[in-house]
Amino acid sequence: MRPVNEELLCDVCGLNKNAPLLVGVSGGPDSVFLWRRFLELGFPVVVAHFDHGLRPDSRADAEWVSEQAKHLNCRFVLGQNDVKAYAKQKGLSLEAAARQMRYRFLFEAAETNACQAVAVGHTADDQVETVLLHLLRGSGLKGLCGMRFRTLLEEFSTAIPLVRPLLGVWRKDIERYLEQAGISYRQDVTNRDLRFLRNRVRHELLPILETYNPQIRRHLWRMAFSLQADYQIIDQVAQSAWQRCLEEAAPGYLALKRVEFCAEAEGVQAYLIKEAAGRFSREQFGSNFISVTRVMNFIKGGHLGQVEMEGGVQVVIDHSLVYFFPRGNWPVMPDWPLVAPEISLLVSVPERLTLADEWVLETSLLHANEISIPEEPDPFTAYLDYATVDLPLLVRTRKSGDRFWPYGMPGPMRLSDFMVNVHLPRWARDRWPLVFSGDSLVWVPGFRIAHPYRLTPLTREVLMLRLYRQD
Repeated sequence: MRPVNEELLCDVCGLNKNAPLLVGVSGGPDSVFLWRRFLELGFPVVVAHFDHGLRPDSRADAEWVSEQAKHLNCRFVLGQNDVKAYAKQKGLSLEAAARQMRYRFLFEAAETNACQAVAVGHTADDQVETVLLHLLRGSGLKGLCGMRFRTLLEEFSTAIPLVRPLLGVWRKDIERYLEQAGISYRQDVTNRDLRFLRNRVRHELLPILETYNPQIRRHLWRMAFSLQADYQIIDQVAQSAWQRCLEEAAPGYLALKRVEFCAEAEGVQAYLIKEAAGRFSREQFGSNFISVTRVMNFIKGGHLGQVEMEGGVQVVIDHSLVYFFPRGNWPVMPDWPLVAPEISLLVSVPERLTLADEWVLETSLLHANEISIPEEPDPFTAYLDYATVDLPLLVRTRKSGDRFWPYGMPGPMRLSDFMVNVHLPRWARDRWPLVFSGDSLVWVPGFRIAHPYRLTPLTREVLMLRLYRQD
């Protein structure tokens, strides 16, 4: 067990006594004890309470915490929202919805109040219950490590850590201390509601396990922290693989390199899948063995297509890349000039034509001696031999049967094959603007002009096309 002292808070949790700290206080014994302990040790505290609105007396809890904060001269921040409506909207359990909304509020409040960390009152009992919950869900080693004293929940903040200083303290010891000190707290009746899986683990499963081993809680607690030390070694190996395989990571998606992924050992592949899925779902869906194995086999199969993981994470293989993103939220990069799928617009020279809300195609006519093409030309600027072009030009998206003769290639090819070769994701191809002269495709913006329309030593006049995002 780990006593809550300055050594734990500063060395293990990484806290600074001179910076404010946001403490999530429900009003229950664990959070009240944590709050009081911080004050006893001289930490500046901001108290935050989130009203889930799931119980008729939830407002009374909020008022109680507020009064206690006033009495103890602590800044108080209140958050509240309709958890039931959010759960229904997102297709989540009440537990998952409450967790998401509570943590979102806590980290937003921490940022607003310039707090160094968010502290919550998870105890040794919570650690044991968490390990069992992960075991029941078929978790891998990472799940069996349970919670850590300090961690980053990147979906809520990449800078502010979450700390759990009470992971080494049993709930019964906390309640005994508060009673002896005469410190009051609130009781949440939903903690005995057996509709929630954690409560069934707490009140039904653990008492049964104690009939087999009276020390089961202590053994599970020790196992979790022992595995955390072991997992650090594995994590170092896996993080190196992550760097080798990661092609791109953005807020709404990430892409892994398929060939590099397939070269890793199966255990590392499973880690990569869980790590990627975990960026978009904090639930344990991605840790399920069957789900991870299905995605692993899908990626190694090498066929283009998509598969959905539990928890709403979509996995798509597109040429050499494997994309992970939330279900239905197809990745759109900010520098993609996507337009309506059925767009068809005529453009003359010179002209400035708006294609979409932010994208403009500008055409101009120059003499050959007026241009100087840089060594690394802008892929969204094209130079064509004006004498080879029929006006007006046509801007549209692709159609079945379209062909394209890329600059430098020996002859025409199917446009669909060209888009595959340049790794343009499938979900962007139907919305990519193309420039035609008559029936001939003269430019695929961002990639290549058509070979027959290139500049030559005989070129006298140059048609310049520039596609850009307007300010």
